[in-house]
Amino acid sequence: MVSWGETDRDGPLGTLTCPVYASGILHGCAACVSQFDSEAGSMDESLCPQCGEILGTHVKCPMCMKYLVIEGASMILPEDVKEAREKAEEWFRGRGKEGPPELISQMRRLYGMICDHLSGSAVDYPFRTISLAAFGILYVVNPMDLIPDPIKRVGYIDDSVMLAWVAEAMGETFAK
Repeated sequence: MVSWGETDRDGPLGTLTCPVYASGILHGCAACVSQFDSEAGSMDESLCPQCGEILGTHVKCPMCMKYLVIEGASMILPEDVKEAREKAEEWFRGRGKEGPPELISQMRRLYGMICDHLSGSAVDYPFRTISLAAFGILYVVNPMDLIPDPIKRVGYIDDSVMLAWVAEAMGETFAK
């Protein structure tokens, strides 16, 4: 089951339905994830309540893709955040120079969040937000992801889509 192990700002985990999730958008707050868990039941081999496929397997289903992002981010450890910072720095010096401007901009924002977190200046970011940032960076810096980056013009499409899902899961935090 996806669990951030934190208290939502509106109340204890699971006691309130997130108003954002109620509008059909899963963005990663504790109440929203708890609501998603209760609708989907056990996350292991559950069927997606939106598309009916096994949860996380339908690439055109927003709920499946959000689940994948949140599930991936939930596996991020503090040492992975440091690795994400280092890998992002390598990416900016290398392959990142060839990427689309919007992808580079999104990567810089995520990288900045991680650097702020590691320096201690971003105390208002919950770890789930930092883990989403690290997950997004680690996905982008992997050259052999869903669409390998060396494939000209299309290699960055999946990276951009993944960062869009990460940004949506972060909600207003990413918009700041």
